[in-house]
Amino acid sequence: MTLPVEERLRRFAWLEQSHRGTDDVPRVPPEFVVELGRSVLIIDTRQADDLLGHLGYIPGTTWVPLDEVDLVASRVPADTMTVLVSSRGTDAAVAVRRLESLGMTWVAALTGGVWGWRSLGYDTLRNPSVLATRGSVHPPKDPPPPSAERRLLKREDLEGHLGDPRSLRWVKLAAVLLRGTNSCVDGRDDHGVIGSPGGDAGEFLLALAALERLTGKPFDIARMHTLLRAWADAFGDFYMHTDVGAYNVFMKSMGADSRLASAVEGLLHPGAWRAFMQAPPKELRGAVLEHLAMAPHLGCGHLRLSAQNPEEYGLRGPLLGAFLRSFHSLRWEGAMEPQFVVLGGGHLEGAVVLVTLHGGVAPYTRVPLVSPAVHGTQFFVGHHQVMTYQRKMFARFLAARPEVSVTRAEARALPGAIDVLAERQLQSTLSRLAPGLPMYEARFHLDRSFRVRPL
Repeated sequence: MTLPVEERLRRFAWLEQSHRGTDDVPRVPPEFVVELGRSVLIIDTRQADDLLGHLGYIPGTTWVPLDEVDLVASRVPADTMTVLVSSRGTDAAVAVRRLESLGMTWVAALTGGVWGWRSLGYDTLRNPSVLATRGSVHPPKDPPPPSAERRLLKREDLEGHLGDPRSLRWVKLAAVLLRGTNSCVDGRDDHGVIGSPGGDAGEFLLALAALERLTGKPFDIARMHTLLRAWADAFGDFYMHTDVGAYNVFMKSMGADSRLASAVEGLLHPGAWRAFMQAPPKELRGAVLEHLAMAPHLGCGHLRLSAQNPEEYGLRGPLLGAFLRSFHSLRWEGAMEPQFVVLGGGHLEGAVVLVTLHGGVAPYTRVPLVSPAVHGTQFFVGHHQVMTYQRKMFARFLAARPEVSVTRAEARALPGAIDVLAERQLQSTLSRLAPGLPMYEARFHLDRSFRVRPL
């Protein structure tokens, strides 16, 4: 049976993210479990006192004590993506070995266990209701295929979705600032995200474009590589996405290029292309970068629209081109921060959802990562408060960098300039990708309660 493209992409990512240690047990990092969202089965192997103790448990967990773990293999298909959890990963490794011996093929332990999960700022629960899940093992429900037609989402749709603990992951804002990613407002990224137009790539370009507009001086693109490297060092993982449609056009374009045709003609399946694009031959990288920077090959709608409408977005074409070349070059040099994600499907979002937090945000505030997909219908999701806070940090970072020259007055004015251009870009993108869609505010409180209201 041929797997849907979204499922194939998830399994490619699993193969890239999982690793076997000296004990030959596969492990996956907490950040990847967050990315898997509702498509992964999470099994906690600890005892009841541990689940309700100081570490708590991961929301969406099913409880199967270690001595009962054979139940998992008997109740779910062998190819179910399953992550085993214990306090620090030791007992989970024992459980993984047992399940592999019983024929399960996509099973791994959570690196660092619940301890590692919490150390990265992700939240846990201590609700006794988890004890009722003991032995109730069911495979994750396959998400419905994306709607063939746009379906407008109603408030009750969003209320049911946001009330499902598997649709949210809570994380401290300080952790996001240190090593988290901002995903695009794009609704095709099914796992819990902090959304902003273009994700990390959009925010980086936004900050530089606002800087240019404020100072009236073009940024020296020869210094782009150094600045982007420093940005990733400061703020951690750096997200940019494309999609299958744009990637297919990109691959066809590469095959038609006489400089590249012989190198890519043997890449007959997605895995081969993926491996090639992880580190193209050095002598071909200049040509590959030319294709990656072409507007039709940009699968992020926000970045593509920026390339096609530079005056409207306040973004110079050379700035975007230099960024794209630096981003991919850093990946090929082995930098761990750049993440190039391929999304499936097209834009058929059914709403725009703006996430806010009662009381505002601070480094210690826990913010909800929201999965922008409801029963096969996607929605655009934006975290305005979080991004406003982050943009102040971005402005301070830029003002202090030797690659950037600003006066004190310009440094003080830069956060406001970024916010103004951000609003302009957001409205431009939504007017093209989300015309006529209903807009909602999802307002969350510290106790995890929330209210959805139309805007």
